[in-house]
Amino acid sequence: MRWCASISSSIHRSCKNFVAMITSEASIFKKHDESALEIVEREMQPADRKVFTWDDARFMLEWPILKFAAAAMPENRWADVAMWVEQMKVRLGQRSPATLAPVIQRALGLARIQEAEAVAWRAGAGRTEHHIQVVKVRSRAGWSPEMRLEGEKHLEAALARGRGAILWVAHFCFNTQVTKMALKAGGYHVSHLSRPEHGFSKSQFGIRYLNPLRCNAELRYLDKRIIIDRARPGSSLREAKIVLEDNGVVSITAGAWEGHRVARGPLLGGRFSLATGAPELAQRTGAALLPVITTRIAGSRTFRVNIGQPLVTDFEDKLDAIRSATAGFLAVLEMAVLESPDQWRGWKYLEFANANVMRRAAVT
Repeated sequence: MRWCASISSSIHRSCKNFVAMITSEASIFKKHDESALEIVEREMQPADRKVFTWDDARFMLEWPILKFAAAAMPENRWADVAMWVEQMKVRLGQRSPATLAPVIQRALGLARIQEAEAVAWRAGAGRTEHHIQVVKVRSRAGWSPEMRLEGEKHLEAALARGRGAILWVAHFCFNTQVTKMALKAGGYHVSHLSRPEHGFSKSQFGIRYLNPLRCNAELRYLDKRIIIDRARPGSSLREAKIVLEDNGVVSITAGAWEGHRVARGPLLGGRFSLATGAPELAQRTGAALLPVITTRIAGSRTFRVNIGQPLVTDFEDKLDAIRSATAGFLAVLEMAVLESPDQWRGWKYLEFANANVMRRAAVT
């Protein structure tokens, strides 16, 4: 994968040009996004969790490598180790990140499929590097990365209103651990809303034995973790509402994994879905809804946690609040993905009309 680094600069040049073009027409995009949003109701089935999976076995083989990298290798080598681990996982039967290359190429307007493959591989390796960070956090030495908390004025203003704040955190490689660490370092007390499957596995074995390895690393920087129960989805939202009524901070990762309602809107020429729990909770409680983007600054070891200005949710009609907030979030997300495409975890959820055909072609 030596070509990943060699063409990285050309990818960022292409994306920066695209960013400049979109920025000049930001108001037009926002109007288009909101009018093009659709809200979809869906029925969530109880989670059908297998006892043990091959992914669990693969991760148990991976864990000692992660521990060795965290303990014995300098941080500037973690990305190399992570890329090697990704390659080994593919050799053991895991689907290659390169299957996402056609979608990435189309979304970013890249000239060569190799550029898109590089983005896909680096995004996959970024996830594994995050796992090394988790191991380091859990170690006796701990982990103290360089972090910048930007846009803090938006969070301070929200808390000054006395109705709490909801942080809607975009799904980038390093958001789960670093965001919580930066907020804790800034003196903020955060409760995080998440799924039982959050961590490394969705199996019964993984949830009981593997996922705590990651969740406990995050809990060091949280007030508490509020767990979503599909059988009683209202209970977690009520618990989050109590935190907000006490002028607290609740963080929610932006995705479509849970919830009976999703909003689907345009992103990078395709369609992207988000569960509507965050904007609904903001509209119901009056809490400020703030988009959060966490990325590593290109060419450095510094992580940037950027808190954006509040998304508009003060509508009487709940659906209007969902449309407005989702359109605003997707606009912020699009700019962030164009700036750091190889750190975004959402490529496999970006929908195009012929996405399945494109992915099959990539495999063959």
